[in-house]
Amino acid sequence: MTPLVILNMPPLRLAVIRHVGSYAEVGPAFDRILAWATGRGMAHPTAVGVYYDNPAEVPVAALRADAGVVVPAEMTGVDEVGIVTLAAGRYARMSHRGPYTQLGQAYEWFYRDWLPASGESLACGPAYEIYRNSPREVPQQELLTDIHMPLAG
Repeated sequence: MTPLVILNMPPLRLAVIRHVGSYAEVGPAFDRILAWATGRGMAHPTAVGVYYDNPAEVPVAALRADAGVVVPAEMTGVDEVGIVTLAAGRYARMSHRGPYTQLGQAYEWFYRDWLPASGESLACGPAYEIYRNSPREVPQQELLTDIHMPLAG
C-alpha cells in the first residue's frame, strides 16, 4: 500500500449492476457490467466498485455493492444496469498493489490506525475502489486498486 493522500474528487457517473451478498462474490456482477460496456463500444472501461455497508456491522447476506464502469452523460442504463453518480468531495485515497483478497487489510489499517490519528471524520457516502488494471491482464501481485473513503469538510 502506498501512502494515503487527501484529494478533492470530481463526481463519478457510473453504469452499475447491484450485487447483494458477500463482497468476495461480486466478480460475476463485474463480468456482466464489463460485457455490457464492451457491447456499447467502450474498449477499456474504467471499472469501479462501490461498497455501501460495513461488513463488521451488516450481515454478509445483506451487504450491498455496485459493480460499475465510468460512463459519459449521454449513456443510459437498461434492464439490470442502473446509473449512479458518486458525489464530488474530499476523499482519502489509498493505493493498493496486490490481490483483491488483501484489500481488507487496507480498510482495517484505515479504520484502526489512520482515521483515529488523522483528526478527520468520515462523510456520509460509500467507499469506492477504482481498479487500474485487471486480473485478466496482470498477475494478482500486480493488481492496482485505488480505495477512496469520503471525508467530512
